[in-house]
Amino acid sequence: GCVAAVVRADTVSDLDPTLPLLVAPDEAGHPDPVLAALERLAGWWRGQLRARVLAITGSNGKTTVKSALQAALSRTLEVTASPGSWNSRLGVALSLLGMPQEATVALVEAGVSEPGDMAPLAAMIRPELGLLTGIGMAHLGAFGTADAIGRGKLQLFDGLPPDRGWLLVPDDPRCLRLTAGQPYPVYV
Repeated sequence: GCVAAVVRADTVSDLDPTLPLLVAPDEAGHPDPVLAALERLAGWWRGQLRARVLAITGSNGKTTVKSALQAALSRTLEVTASPGSWNSRLGVALSLLGMPQEATVALVEAGVSEPGDMAPLAAMIRPELGLLTGIGMAHLGAFGTADAIGRGKLQLFDGLPPDRGWLLVPDDPRCLRLTAGQPYPVYV
């Protein structure tokens, strides 16, 4: 259940003073202080998780792949996963905050709609393993080219640890070209 509410500073006076509140400070350059606070909390909680974190992104199939992996891995491992299609900034923050500390594997979806969307997701998730379902034409208007869409999605994996991380990609020429030369292993 809920243990506290994250609220904007300008709303505190309108709320019941007996409620447990976390007041989100205004942050320069961030239009939503509550979302910024949730992202910081989620990033902190991610650091407390024992699980190896597998991040899943792509133009389609993220939820299906996540659900299939969760079903398969749960037979022998303590698996936690983001619920439904919670792959936006708010969805990822809430997903991470809801993950139990004792899980051994965490499956987290991440989606983008426009350039720059992936950076805050990657900062929260900090994956050790990655899976790219594919690069399609969704959000082409915002990105301009399919390669730009792919580069935007692949930003999620910029911090994969080269010594113990890996990325699984489809056998697709664009995916293979965009992932060539990464410091971590890329598997098809």
